[in-house]
Amino acid sequence: MTMNSQPDRDLETAPQLEDRLLSRPKNKFGLSQRDVYSLIGWIGLVAVVALCGSLATRSSPENWNPGLDKPWFHRPAWIFGPVWTALYVMMAISAWMIWRRRDDASHRRAVNFFAVVFVIQLALNVLWSVLFFGLRSPMWAFMEICMLWIAVATTVFLSFRQNKLAGWMLVPYLGWASFALVLNLIVWRSNS
Repeated sequence: MTMNSQPDRDLETAPQLEDRLLSRPKNKFGLSQRDVYSLIGWIGLVAVVALCGSLATRSSPENWNPGLDKPWFHRPAWIFGPVWTALYVMMAISAWMIWRRRDDASHRRAVNFFAVVFVIQLALNVLWSVLFFGLRSPMWAFMEICMLWIAVATTVFLSFRQNKLAGWMLVPYLGWASFALVLNLIVWRSNS
């Protein structure tokens, strides 16, 4: 038998290579180095969004927002920081949980679509802060928050299709966006 007629035992087949790549070394929490880096990436992305939204709202709560007519169910200003912090943490972890499924070829397309919708809703999240607080336009902010609500609802729906826990982690965000939508509508109508 010639050397060329026998397969080289040192070469991996495609399934063997895929198995080796997907079974990366795990830390004591069961996460690979790639998992940790992607978690840091999602947290970083959401933190940038939080920072941008915070910069857009910086002066309005003290100067402009107190003068607006608001409904009885409007929450005090101090509650928004802790609520948004919890929501942003849950958003980042939820996105990461779904992103981890990207290694499975059967989920890759759905996960990529989820990531696009997730990033769109993050951008709309920042835009709302710019419109409402930065430009002080409740009317434009209301029109925008309707699109944001649809994007958040779509994100929640897509999350549930990939990972139930990740979907449940986004439900409070949808609730908060719903509250903000109603509040924005009332503020716009009461102050126009």
